[in-house]
Amino acid sequence: MHETLLPECTRIGFSHEAARKTLLANGWREIEVLETWQGPAPRLEPSEFPTVRRALPEDEAALCRIAVSAFKFDRLHVDPEIPKALADEAKRKWVRDAMKDPERTIEVALGNGPIGFLIWKGTRLNRRNAIIIDLLAVDPSMARRGVARQLVATAANSSGFRVMRAGTQAVNEPARKFYKSLGMKPISYARTFHR
Repeated sequence: MHETLLPECTRIGFSHEAARKTLLANGWREIEVLETWQGPAPRLEPSEFPTVRRALPEDEAALCRIAVSAFKFDRLHVDPEIPKALADEAKRKWVRDAMKDPERTIEVALGNGPIGFLIWKGTRLNRRNAIIIDLLAVDPSMARRGVARQLVATAANSSGFRVMRAGTQAVNEPARKFYKSLGMKPISYARTFHR
């Protein structure tokens, strides 16, 4: 996949109406509202399901398949000018790049093979160690079975970090409900534009 096939992307604060008008006047298309959520990292509770471990090189194909099947609300999939095949390939590339990035950790939930994954990295937020969720995906056939909760709890437990931050689209109601169930709250909103 060539990077030039993807649209240019920029984000502005939600309330910056003058900047919004300028972008629209200059050929940018408003695509989404991105919410940033933050809250306490959940502590790991004993669970028989699912088993979570770090990603192995042989997991890559399964994680790419899960990423493609799970994402419907990201900025590329909701942009009507982006072919679905290109948006799907961007998600596969995200997974492949994360597999090679030493700054990112990938937790994999297992059932009969990988059934979900979490790509995360550690950082400092307000002098506290924090987990930044890059990508969280669960096979749709395994939705609402505690897989995502076990993934984020495992990351929190293994890292010892007390804060978690994630971004999601305002239209992604399942993700918003999930983050709220973890005790997280939206802390900022941004408008995403493509051209």
